[in-house]
Amino acid sequence: MRALVPATLALLLAAAPGCAADTGDRSAAGAATAANVRVELRKFKLQTAAPAGAEARDEFVGDGVMLQGPALLATVVVADDLTPATVDAAKESNAAYDPRGVEVDALADGWALTWTSEGDMGVSYWVQVRREIAGVAYWCTSTTTAAAMQRNAVVACKGLEPAA
Repeated sequence: MRALVPATLALLLAAAPGCAADTGDRSAAGAATAANVRVELRKFKLQTAAPAGAEARDEFVGDGVMLQGPALLATVVVADDLTPATVDAAKESNAAYDPRGVEVDALADGWALTWTSEGDMGVSYWVQVRREIAGVAYWCTSTTTAAAMQRNAVVACKGLEPAA
């Protein structure tokens, strides 16, 4: 249930005015990828790369941090028993979404999983990244309606590191 709240919120926010759709015009969402800045997730003593204008804010519901900006929407939480610990467990929990184009990236401290699905609202772009950083398991997720925002979320999730 807890994992559905951020995913639902992400879908609603991604469809809101001001969020760029991935229609091939890279002027808004795509251009931000080239201008990454460091963003601190103070609650977790982490930092990451994110498009200019992105901010880290405590979640409205739950104990996570939301990375939000004109070209990024992702949520970071401390992994718990409900969070998939393996790629196979994540794939199994995502089966109901009819994932397409599933890509897995093995990381030194975890893994990244991306895919798309199609539903009543069109194509959704998904990101799930699990990382072990300084002895803590983090779960970074994103569900958007733009491929460029998915790419930015992957960069932000994979770029999580201890704050300097």
